[in-house]
Amino acid sequence: MTEIFQLRLLGPFQINGANPAIPQRAKGLIAYLAMHAGRSISREALATLLWSYSASQQARQSLRQCLTDVRVTLGQAQQLETSRSAIRFTPAANADIDVHHFEVLAQSAEPDDLAAASELYRGEFLEGLDVNSEPFVEWLRTERSRLASAACDTLRRLALLRSQAGDAAGGIAAAQRLLSLDPLREDGHRILMELYAAEGRRSDALRQFASCREIMRRELGVEPDRETLVLVARIKTGAVVAPATSAPTEETGPLQPTTAVAPTVRPDPALSEPVAAESAGNDIGHVALPGKPPAKLGPLGRGTHGRLPLRWLSWGRLSAIAGALCLAVLQHWGSGTRIIGF
Repeated sequence: MTEIFQLRLLGPFQINGANPAIPQRAKGLIAYLAMHAGRSISREALATLLWSYSASQQARQSLRQCLTDVRVTLGQAQQLETSRSAIRFTPAANADIDVHHFEVLAQSAEPDDLAAASELYRGEFLEGLDVNSEPFVEWLRTERSRLASAACDTLRRLALLRSQAGDAAGGIAAAQRLLSLDPLREDGHRILMELYAAEGRRSDALRQFASCREIMRRELGVEPDRETLVLVARIKTGAVVAPATSAPTEETGPLQPTTAVAPTVRPDPALSEPVAAESAGNDIGHVALPGKPPAKLGPLGRGTHGRLPLRWLSWGRLSAIAGALCLAVLQHWGSGTRIIGF
């Protein structure tokens, strides 16, 4: 039986479960070729990528030496095609490259696939790899950011899907893992707060909010989003639902990656919990005024902008009464009839 060739790029670099004793640039070259599997990459481009501070001739010589280490490490079963001008890596049928599987599974809308993708994400891309070449550093930074974002989105969607399926424990675990990867994901804090509250763990939900607020203040110098403040107010009053009913509704297909990660900086960062508490204490849906669009409704039909609906209704009733009286006065005076009592 042919042994499976395993290449792990998510987390520390590994081949067949071990960290091979090869130079950092050889690991970087293997990773770069694997991420561009099946494509021919010019030797000039690879030399510039990994030896940008060397002269062109010296860089190409260093690349030739590095390829010797790469061939030995990959073995004969893995196809490394080379010519005088280009190099191409074509994984064999027995190759198991984690990042390739991760990217496929992360596009799925099935909870089991998303869970498998999250398990494959052992850590940041090529964790601990250090290559002193600016083009490679820039590529590595871009790939780390892209894959980390995909991992966080995968966990966000998994948490929501687990919650919708009634698996609160699974949803909580996914949300906790999301926040371990990126503590600034405020949507992750909100999912966890709602799941805790829906499970009757009100104190845990409030502690999660306190943690969120402390992180936002310390790392970004801002207060949590108003949506988060409204949520914590609802939790304090017991008017909270599970994320299954508060998940985004504009999506028609598989859940899409979230684009907003950092909270918006507001002119007044001193927005307090009492303000949010006032906005959550009213169950009347927002009423649209003439010429104005309907106000956005929160979960269970609650207005998300305070007690404005009640005020609008009150002023509307008074205006209607006053208008009716004025009309009656005008009609009677116009007909020459004197109204008793006016």
